Amino acid sequence: MKIILAINNKGKNIAFVTDNQQFFLLEKIAKENLVRKFDNVHAVKNGNQIYLRMNHNKGRQDNISSLSISLTKLLYSLDDIRPALSLPAFKNYLTIYQESLKKQEENKKNFIIIEGYARTTKDKVKNKIVPYHREIFEVAAKFSIDPYLLAAIIIDEIARLSPLEDIFDLIKIYLFEKNTSIGIAQIKIDTARDLIINGYYNPNTQDKNLSKENIGKVPRSYIYKYLIEPKHSIFFAAAMIKSFIDNWEKIIDISNKPEILATLYSLPRRKPHKNPQSNSRGIQITTEFYQLAKEFIKGK
Repeated sequence: MKIILAINNKGKNIAFVTDNQQFFLLEKIAKENLVRKFDNVHAVKNGNQIYLRMNHNKGRQDNISSLSISLTKLLYSLDDIRPALSLPAFKNYLTIYQESLKKQEENKKNFIIIEGYARTTKDKVKNKIVPYHREIFEVAAKFSIDPYLLAAIIIDEIARLSPLEDIFDLIKIYLFEKNTSIGIAQIKIDTARDLIINGYYNPNTQDKNLSKENIGKVPRSYIYKYLIEPKHSIFFAAAMIKSFIDNWEKIIDISNKPEILATLYSLPRRKPHKNPQSNSRGIQITTEFYQLAKEFIKGK
């Protein structure tokens, strides 16, 4: 078994991916003496710290530093995969992931393609979103937004996360310290905090830590535990879309511009202006994924 990708955080590799798509935390490798499972590394101890180093007979391309991707770049790849693809190790992982998809699914029309890469299958996305169809319609009605647009945005987020879902699940303890996207609708932790402060949605009104007075004091890990629940993630997503409409309404009505709302969902907050433009992601959401949303949850 060979290590093909390492995830680096604050100058230290914290997790590793193998060529047969197994995922290991460094802590688990060290604690359970699992290094023997890998044919291209050995353990090095520096004080109380354990590190993995490539065996001396391995080439430059197998060096741990060459296989390493930063946690920050891994997070950014969910929105734009191109910078991460400049790293051969990440591109190799994505290739192996896609090969495994093709073995599971022979029908190419069933793949969801984003930025030229198969991310997952339509069936897998359907299985993830259908159990929450009632929540989608409920929150869409509450915030007066299109339920199929909400579902289409969630489909996009599920598909983009799919190749990295197991990695992020493995390293979730390290995500608490960053303003990362969480849950089925991939809401950023600080965005959820702002939506609570501005009165759009509170996942637990009985929790005093989530009051407007206290929410600014709680750590990101506290908000994470709510965002990881699909129901709350979907509510926050709808609240976010509604906040765009409200924020822009003094300049322009975007409530009937789904391609703009879908574009804004994945971008940093923008100052409203008279001529908002959609990007390729917004267009894919409102054409391809919107139709999938109708297929998946219509009439449920």
